[in-house]
Amino acid sequence: MAVLVASRAAQRGVSRRAVVSAAAAGAAGLGAACGAVGPGGAGGAGGAPAPKLSGPVAIEHWNTQNPEHPESVARMGVLDEFAKQHPDTVRVTHGQNSTGQGLDKFKAALSAGTPPNIAVFYQYHASDLFTIGGLVDLDGTLKAEKDWSGTRGELYPKILAANVWKGKLFGVPIYNSYFNMYFNQERLKQAGLGAPARGWTWSDFAETVRKAAKPPDVWGYNSGWVLAHHRMWAGSNGGRMLNADGTKVTLTAPENVEAVQFELDLVRQGVMRDGSAPYAELLATGGAVFQFAVPARLPLYKRDNVDFGTTLYPIGPRNQRKEPYTLGAAYAFNVFRAASREPEYVAALAAKWAAQREGQLLIARLAGVPISNRAVVESAAFKQEASKDATYWPFIEVLPFNEPYPNYPKFQDSYDALSAQLQRVWKGEASPREAMAEAERLCQQHLDESLQR
Repeated sequence: MAVLVASRAAQRGVSRRAVVSAAAAGAAGLGAACGAVGPGGAGGAGGAPAPKLSGPVAIEHWNTQNPEHPESVARMGVLDEFAKQHPDTVRVTHGQNSTGQGLDKFKAALSAGTPPNIAVFYQYHASDLFTIGGLVDLDGTLKAEKDWSGTRGELYPKILAANVWKGKLFGVPIYNSYFNMYFNQERLKQAGLGAPARGWTWSDFAETVRKAAKPPDVWGYNSGWVLAHHRMWAGSNGGRMLNADGTKVTLTAPENVEAVQFELDLVRQGVMRDGSAPYAELLATGGAVFQFAVPARLPLYKRDNVDFGTTLYPIGPRNQRKEPYTLGAAYAFNVFRAASREPEYVAALAAKWAAQREGQLLIARLAGVPISNRAVVESAAFKQEASKDATYWPFIEVLPFNEPYPNYPKFQDSYDALSAQLQRVWKGEASPREAMAEAERLCQQHLDESLQR
């Protein structure tokens, strides 16, 4: 986990098959799979018999990332390893691969009757596909597997819930992409400052960036005026986007409005860029002291010998529990409806295996992303290995506090609406309160329409 095998091997021209084999061996060394994880678990209490397979079933995987992306290597790698271990059950092929492989293409394939069998999506895109009848209910598909209930119980509850719509499980969570904060250690040293202390606050952050920033050459903080970046401040201040039962949008709550004001104050103080130019990452070139962080940058920064660190977002004044916060995607394997039950069942078996110990360790080694199985993450062996890397460990440390994106089918529309209102704030077209009121109105419409499905 401290070394992201897939990315480095790809840079040397090593084949993906070799990377997967090496990572699988490493995963086995870190901890063997617990119990039977392949087919043959039929006959569990209350479960319908699994379909009888006359031979290996072909399933096709479509990927929504470029094939060289670390997450792509992990998605394809874990499916290939499952097929390698169960040659009498499954043959896996990988179809279309690209970042342009968007939701519309999957909907078009559904309409044409030519969808793949398995793919990974944002949870709100998957709920969209599920509500139009494109995806199977995985609890129903896997109910005959005697180890499924145990695997399901090992997943982080909030991550599992992010892949449930109206009581139906449309995805088996396998890993997550959520956010933290990176810092340029050299820029802090030049300002006579050390790494952020545990439990630091918004006030600590503001003082640090004022001392370390030298705009426009070195910004104190670098992020974009979009929902994902903004919600890290709102969440660290104790704000949530929805109420407890997920039926009301709460963007006008003081915790959320104050977060927008805090970002605006950073711009007015000259330590954070406004939104006049497209967001671009500046940490690696020394153009920022602190930067919004995604885990996929870890292998790139290490490859390029960037002097960086990872920290949690500072705690806002209204965060009464003083708990850290993060949000993002709860990625899962989603299984498409097929003309017969066999490919649905076999694809679901592959998804289940990816959520179990051996599959989870393989994904962690291939992509370096935070995984979804709490039993694996909290195991002594995993903690010992992950904690060796101070840049990776904060992503694991904040995992129990992860609030995945809302998964209602029209959340993409809400994402765009809130981002547009944030743009109005820095332009001076609306106050933080006015912008959040309009965003709340629009997002509530999207939520209401989704709940009616």
